[in-house]
Amino acid sequence: MPRVTAKSMAEMMPLPGYAQVRILAGQKYPRNAPSAFQVPYYSPAIASFRAAYKSGDRKAALDHAIAQAAGQKVSHKRANLERAIRAFAQSEHTRRHLNNVRVPRVESAVGTVEIKASPDLEATEDDGKQVVIYYHCGHLAFDIEAAKRLLEIAHWIYEQNQIDIAPQQFEMLDLSSGTLHKVRRIRPATIKNMKTTAKVIESLWESLE
Repeated sequence: MPRVTAKSMAEMMPLPGYAQVRILAGQKYPRNAPSAFQVPYYSPAIASFRAAYKSGDRKAALDHAIAQAAGQKVSHKRANLERAIRAFAQSEHTRRHLNNVRVPRVESAVGTVEIKASPDLEATEDDGKQVVIYYHCGHLAFDIEAAKRLLEIAHWIYEQNQIDIAPQQFEMLDLSSGTLHKVRRIRPATIKNMKTTAKVIESLWESLE
């Protein structure tokens, strides 16, 4: 069964065919994808954000994460992890009160294509409202329209699982710019285009090498 993340789906939807194939190949064979674009590349940084929210001393938790990142043997990974963690530590988001921080597994299918929401964390705010958060740790700003599509697709996946969370409660924090992306509503065109792209994925998946 073809499997893609909501983020990859959001990025590939407007792209020409050859670029879609490149992203799909990275989803099918993640070990062959450029390391800087793999989620595991930044997973230590994102894990440190979750740990900070769970910690009674967020500064100490993030300082510890920076120290661990400094021990990375690969120089570019060391620099990128330190940059991402420092950007988060210096943002106002470290002052948020998030409870019951967790990593959910929520997915849905369009035809034979499995689409995984794969948020970086889900949590409950002090007022009881749930939030679903993605982080962009790359050094270049994340495309604004792609961010909107990601949040719309993620909401659709949650909706398919009968999880009632409003569109406004889905977020992406772009650490390269400090921008917090949110959407007010789900555009029907986004979901329609997602389903069309899923058909393309079905037709290409077996031929990917």
